[in-house]
Amino acid sequence: MSSLHVTVIGATGFTGRHIVIELLKRGHVVSGVCRNPEKIGRHERYHPIALNVLCTSVTELATIFARADVIINAYGVPLTETSTYKLGVESSYQVISAFKYAASLSTTHKPYLIALGNSGSLVVPGTDGIHAVDYEPFWVEFVRSAAQSRALIAFCKEKYPAMANMLDSYRKAVLAWKGPGANIEQLETMKSYEDKMTDLNYDFIRACTVCHLFYDGNESFDWTFISPPAMYGPGKRTGEYDVHLEHYLPLPEEEGDILPGISAPDLAIALADEAERKGMKWTHWTVTGSQSDDSVVSMYPKI
Repeated sequence: MSSLHVTVIGATGFTGRHIVIELLKRGHVVSGVCRNPEKIGRHERYHPIALNVLCTSVTELATIFARADVIINAYGVPLTETSTYKLGVESSYQVISAFKYAASLSTTHKPYLIALGNSGSLVVPGTDGIHAVDYEPFWVEFVRSAAQSRALIAFCKEKYPAMANMLDSYRKAVLAWKGPGANIEQLETMKSYEDKMTDLNYDFIRACTVCHLFYDGNESFDWTFISPPAMYGPGKRTGEYDVHLEHYLPLPEEEGDILPGISAPDLAIALADEAERKGMKWTHWTVTGSQSDDSVVSMYPKI
C-alpha cells in the first residue's frame, strides 16, 4: 500500500515509541507530537513536533492533524501526577475537538482517529456491564497475575518503583506460601499486599474509562477505540495477535492462569494494521498475544 502520514500523540511514551517504530518499519511518515519528541531518536521519515497537547490551542492542533491520514492518541499521564484524572480527561477532549475541526478543514482526505484506552474501560464478562476499573475482584486478579511476570515487575521498577516493590514482596510471599514451610503469616502478608495494591490511585485508568464515553455511540467523526488487555507491558515482538471485537475484558481459559495480555511491540503491530486498514471504525475492541516468553527486554527502544 502507499505510504501514510500518521501523527502519533505521546510519541516518546512507552506505548507511543513502539507505535512510531512499527510505522517507520512499514515505510510510513510519522509526526511525533509530545514535549520532547526527539528523545526517541532521528529518522528521515520521522518529524518531531514539540508541544504540550494541553497547552496548545485547538486550532493549532487541528492544523497539525489536518495534514495526517491517521492520528493515534497514545497520550499518557504519569500515575504519580496529583491531577491525573483531570489531565487524562482534558487531553481526550482537546484531541477530539481538534480532530473534528481538522476533519472539517481537510478537502483532500478524511482523517481517522485511533484512541488508546486501557483494560479498565473493558467490561468484565458476566457482570451486567461493570467496567474492570470498578470491579474489585479484577484488581485482585491483576495483582496476582502481575506478580508472576518478571517483565512487568522490571517495567514497574523503572517507572513505578513503589508498585514494583509491593509486587516483588507479594511474589516472595506467594512462593513462601507454596513452599514446605507455609504458614498463616505468609497468607496474611499476601492479603495485606493485595489490599495495598487494589487501593492504589488508578485515576488515569478511570479517566480512560470516562473518555470512552466521548466515543461510545458517537458517529459524528471517524474513530476507533482500542483498550489493551490486563497484562499489557514490555515483551518480545511475535508478530501475531488475536482480535476481540467486543468490549469485554479477556479472561483466562483455565482457572488459576494469569490474565491475558500482549506485548507493546505486538500491540503496535495491531495499531499499525488498523491505521492501514481502518476496519474497526466506531468500535471498542482489544487484542491479546502470546505470553509464553517472559524475558526482560528493552522497554524504551529508539528509532
